Amino acid sequence: MDLLALGTALWFPEVIVWAALGLMMLGEQLRRAARGEAAREGFGDAYRSYCGRTSRFIPRDLLNARPASPDLARKADEAPERL
Repeated sequence: MDLLALGTALWFPEVIVWAALGLMMLGEQLRRAARGEAAREGFGDAYRSYCGRTSRFIPRDLLNARPASPDLARKADEAPERL
């Protein structure tokens, strides 16, 4: 939804549209924070562990192009090549 709002703001560069975009992005951040807190309370250490293994916005695979764990690297090395 944020990308649609950004596209609209770029297409119609009016102050009111940019203000609406800012409000939408702020609301989305507040919603994400509330859901994260609810997940921490509901799932506890399992969710904290998940947060430690994953990135919030950009997948870690895109950032460092290597498997996230040694087990994945070993499995990738053992996998047969496909033609």
